[in-house]
Amino acid sequence: MGPLETSLSGGAVVVDAFFPALPERSGTAFAEIARRKGDYAVCGAGVVVTLDADRRVSAVRASYISVGLVPEVHDLTEAVAGKPVDSADWAAAGALARTLVDPDTDIHASADYRRLLVGVLTERTLADAAAEAAQRSAA
Repeated sequence: MGPLETSLSGGAVVVDAFFPALPERSGTAFAEIARRKGDYAVCGAGVVVTLDADRRVSAVRASYISVGLVPEVHDLTEAVAGKPVDSADWAAAGALARTLVDPDTDIHASADYRRLLVGVLTERTLADAAAEAAQRSAA
């Protein structure tokens, strides 16, 4: 229904969730930026990269924490689709991600700073996820 809300009424709580397995030849990564170790993130990025049988990028998705009220999943595939995993332009995917988010400004960071972090964290995490996907496709 919204941040920290469910459609359950009364004292009911969610006790179960299902997450399907990732496709073969997929890799994941997560990174966050916080002011101090242990602080809540100013921005965080979780990504998934999936390769095809020829080790070319077939799907790229990213989600961000502390950027909006709730995390949203963004499809960044168009920035790198069909590129060999070793030469994909992860910076282009980061640039695309910056255009898709609408961060809030609060006492911790400005919207512009969060948008910058989205680009930087996207580029870093996609490179890590792609390396994991490449390793899994080689096995």
